Amino acid sequence: MEKIPPPPPFDVPDLASPAPQLPGPRRVPWDKLPGESDLDYARFQHYARSEGSVKASAKALGVSYEHVRRISAANRWKARREALRVEERAEQRALLKNQTERHASAMFEAWRTVLDMSIESLAHHRALGTFLSLKETTLALKRTTEALRLLDGQTTSNLGLSLEGADLDKLDKLAKMLDSLEEESNAK
Repeated sequence: MEKIPPPPPFDVPDLASPAPQLPGPRRVPWDKLPGESDLDYARFQHYARSEGSVKASAKALGVSYEHVRRISAANRWKARREALRVEERAEQRALLKNQTERHASAMFEAWRTVLDMSIESLAHHRALGTFLSLKETTLALKRTTEALRLLDGQTTSNLGLSLEGADLDKLDKLAKMLDSLEEESNAK
């Protein structure tokens, strides 16, 4: 029976503290270990990417369970796979945070546009010498918001419409509602 030398120790990174900056390429636990054969590393990679156990990996690779169990213990496959998954989850959280920040920024810009449009409308009515009541102003803001949601591809909260797979009858109804609002505003 061949003795497999133990790999050099490595530390699983502590996510609460910043990683030390070392010169050269960053060494991570799921990298090939010194002394680990290319074949054993390929077997580790299969195990690390699978959801199964060491036994399931041995079966999938067509290698004896005893051999895979020995090399997995000697090369700390379980700890290395967990370290890889911790890193992947951290990357996913960073991506989600970035997407959330971009979405929040886009929503801010949309609300800013709604407010700018409302201010322009109020200024227009003032210039004409007409004034909208608080109820009319609120209704105009609400309909503008609903229109912006439609343009953004969302289902509106009150009208139940979406431009995706649009029902033309419902879109006509929306257009008539917007026209009636304009007529009501012009009549006053």
